[in-house]
Amino acid sequence: MFKKTKVDLVNCMKILLIISIVVFVILTNIRSITFDEQWYKKEFSKIGVYEEFPEKEVQKNTEKILLKLKKNVPLETEFFNEREKAHLNDVQKLIQKSTILWYITLIVGTILLIFNYKSLSIPLLF
Repeated sequence: MFKKTKVDLVNCMKILLIISIVVFVILTNIRSITFDEQWYKKEFSKIGVYEEFPEKEVQKNTEKILLKLKKNVPLETEFFNEREKAHLNDVQKLIQKSTILWYITLIVGTILLIFNYKSLSIPLLF
């Protein structure tokens, strides 16, 4: 009876490890795109933003948005209306929550990897 319970626990830990790795990879990709200024430049160019607004103004406001999203500093610009600023506040809260989840999956995944190392049959990398 104990042996079956132990096997079930190991299988649950493996499933949790797989889920944490998948969530971690997805959140890592989202984070890398979210804070990539070059990606925004390319996308703005694709959709014609620079045809409507000067490139320097767009770049300056993009930097302000990214600073707002990264560090929750007040967005001091008249470029955006109140509705857009409220939306950015919501996005910033989502980014904070996703960052917390990213760290949790990193820690949980690492712990589960350590506990499951022998049962996973992973060859040494070094």
